[in-house]
Amino acid sequence: MRCRTLAFFAGLSSLVLVNAVIALPVGASAHGVGRAGAERPRATAWSPEAFDKVQRGLPTVLRANGSPLVHVFATGITLPRADLKLLGSSAFGLEQRHLGLAIAALKRRPQDRVLWVGSSPLPAGMIEIYGSSLMGEQWSAAQPRFEQFYVSDPKPTRWLPEKILADATLLKGLKQAINGDPAQLHVYRMTPAEAELAVALGAPAVAMSPEHQALGTKSGSRELAKLVIAAHPDYHQQLLPGREHLRSTRDLAAAIVELLRAHAVSVVMVKANEGSSGEGQVALALPETLLQALEPLSNPEAEALVARWLAQGLPGSQLRFRHPRMSWQRLLGMV
Repeated sequence: MRCRTLAFFAGLSSLVLVNAVIALPVGASAHGVGRAGAERPRATAWSPEAFDKVQRGLPTVLRANGSPLVHVFATGITLPRADLKLLGSSAFGLEQRHLGLAIAALKRRPQDRVLWVGSSPLPAGMIEIYGSSLMGEQWSAAQPRFEQFYVSDPKPTRWLPEKILADATLLKGLKQAINGDPAQLHVYRMTPAEAELAVALGAPAVAMSPEHQALGTKSGSRELAKLVIAAHPDYHQQLLPGREHLRSTRDLAAAIVELLRAHAVSVVMVKANEGSSGEGQVALALPETLLQALEPLSNPEAEALVARWLAQGLPGSQLRFRHPRMSWQRLLGMV
């Protein structure tokens, strides 16, 4: 009997998708600053040296102890431009994924404040739902410590940090809200755009340097895990079978054949290198007809057959994507 083992891949182009409904906020102070299309030049330019200087203040901020701390959440996901086009207006929903962490920061330290920065106002009632769920009766007292800022630009044509940096009035408002208190910047990904925002606000980011961003991807994480396991022979945990840095259909076909013959898998999981929360991934069930056809073939012949199967849209295998606009051919087009 063939073993049904999930094998994990990583290395496709970034892909994170979510549906969202945009509505007016309720229950928290909001600052609408700027309008789409009325942008100003960036207030500052990022450089590794300037970012490192700001980041050197992070240990001091993290050891604030009883001092008030300001958490600036600007958690739009800086995806590749092609991925943003695929998302359409639902890209706004990606900015909301850290709202629970923002509320948790208020709960953990009653002296702290949160400045939430987004492309558009949060959907109606969302802040109240998160606050009441996580803090219960304490939410009413904590609510004034949550301030919302937005740039009134939900279009996914630019990254959120770029929108913020282009609005000098918004930047000024954020600095005034920080008011000299220790502050830290929370982001989803750390690219030069987020680093530039950290420099502009003078707030160290709770993140790695952009130069090391690749280490936080699916492929990078597997590479780091392999190094840790190799350096510690007494560590008995092992990675699930898989391959990293797959850049083409041919790479993917070779990885499938390798895992099929080494581990007798019949289901593989293809993951986008920078996917999130189950988005940008799909399980491929290898049809029995394909498995039987592969058995007598050499590795090159088997890889060619699997590559044709992938290119033809995986006949005999049913795929379910979380985003309604995603398809196998669209995913392959982003490799």
